[in-house]
Amino acid sequence: MGEVYHALGLNMHQPPGNLLALHNSDERWEARQILWCYDRPTRMLEGYEDVARLHMSFSGTLLKQLEDPGVRETFQDVVDVGDFLNRYKDSNIEFTGTGLYHPVYPLTPIADWDAQTSWWIGLGRHLLGRERFQGFWPPEMGFCMEMIPMLKRHGYRYVVVDAWYIKPKREMRWEEMRYRPYIARYGGEEIIVVPRDRELSDAQESGLDPGWFQHEIYERTKWCDFPALVTTWTDGENGGWFRTTHVESGFWGCFYHTILDRYREGTLGFTPIHISEYLEMYPPTEEVDVHQGAWNTGEHWGGD
Repeated sequence: MGEVYHALGLNMHQPPGNLLALHNSDERWEARQILWCYDRPTRMLEGYEDVARLHMSFSGTLLKQLEDPGVRETFQDVVDVGDFLNRYKDSNIEFTGTGLYHPVYPLTPIADWDAQTSWWIGLGRHLLGRERFQGFWPPEMGFCMEMIPMLKRHGYRYVVVDAWYIKPKREMRWEEMRYRPYIARYGGEEIIVVPRDRELSDAQESGLDPGWFQHEIYERTKWCDFPALVTTWTDGENGGWFRTTHVESGFWGCFYHTILDRYREGTLGFTPIHISEYLEMYPPTEEVDVHQGAWNTGEHWGGD
């Protein structure tokens, strides 16, 4: 069994105008809970800067709302949006790019791809304080090989894909298809594809027990004869697991702080890591194809 690394990601998204729409409805309490979810991550990293390795993706439609002076004024008694965005800028979080209007790229006209992608980069640079975004999170994990030249034009190094859609060029073991980045090529360009573990990501989304997670990672990677990268990624503001104001019983206190504490103690069994850091240490050399598909549904299958 080789070294085992864990890359954890959270996806944040709101449809256009949704925060104000919720505020002006009978569910205005929901808007408050959602905004607390955006304010919370950097606070939860305080004191864990040496070991925390978090990835986040913000949809363009959400960033545009957070930029809106009207939204900031409306919710000033809930959160200070400008303050938490400044904290994001100062954090060590690895932000991934995405599309401006949360487009499912394979279902969107190719002529729109460049604009969706470049507009988000401009917004992300302004609000998140990063000059470059190495990774790309496809909205709804909707990915197809035809996107590769476009992603390369915009400077992306890797893209996160659902492990179910990895199409190997040789016979591969189960764990190889899930826990190892690969190169994918299309139209004379190439990009690194990082498989996301669908089952562990589903578990991360609600009530995840740290001990179960440790055991599951061990069982899933024990036959890996290569440095394994276990990638889990979910929405970060949906459900009581993320929205609870009782932090110790939710994702951050019950799960995230616990695994970081165990890592410090030397009892975790795997190492939290940024994907970009892993790729520097273990650059992929093997090529695969990726079926067209999206996340958390077999009905969006686009493979053979």
